[in-house]
This record gives sequence, C-alpha cells and structure tokens, in this order.
Amino acid sequence: MQNNNIWIIGASSGIGRALAIELDKEDANLILSARSLDSLNKLDQELEKKHLVIPTDLTDSNSIDKALKQISEKNIKLDRVINLAAIYSADKMLDLPLEKIEAIIDVNLTGT
Repeated sequence: MQNNNIWIIGASSGIGRALAIELDKEDANLILSARSLDSLNKLDQELEKKHLVIPTDLTDSNSIDKALKQISEKNIKLDRVINLAAIYSADKMLDLPLEKIEAIIDVNLTGT
C-alpha cells in the first residue's frame, strides 16, 4: 500500500478508523472522510503521517462533489476508494423511529 492514494469514507470510527490506522502504518497516502470534522482531525493527529482530511456527508450530493473537487484540485490520482460509511442499530426496525430508519437508508443504501 506504500504511496497508494486511498480515500476512506467513514474513517472517523469503527472499521474505517481501524483501517486508516493500519494503512498509515503501511505508508499509504490517505484521504480521510466522514461527517465529523473533529473526529477526523483527532484521528489524523494520532497517525504517523499527516493526511488530507475532507469532511463528507454521503447523504448530500453537494458534499460529495465538494470533496471530489478538493481531491482533483490537489491533483491526487486515487488508487482506491473504500466506503465504510454506515449507520448501525441493533434494534428491530419496527422499534425505531421513522427518522432513524430514513437515516439508515440514506447513508447505507442511497448515499453509497
């Protein structure tokens, strides 16, 4: 993975965060994205290398376009895009409020 340009969407927590830590150790060049800028900045500070941090919301096409523009403006040729953005709930769907169900569908299905 050395010198590969890898965009991790959903990098602020869970598997995305763990993957960013491992790929940083392998000397990959990362673009770290998620909705939470604070979480992304905290992760970037913990990594050995400094990476490009771009907050992105998969449910907002303008946010995605803005992220792609930033990557393009820096002349980064992506080798991989790894989308791990997701919302998880252990509750039964019938027990969730409609807003939570809509958010799960927006991020996990439509956003992807």
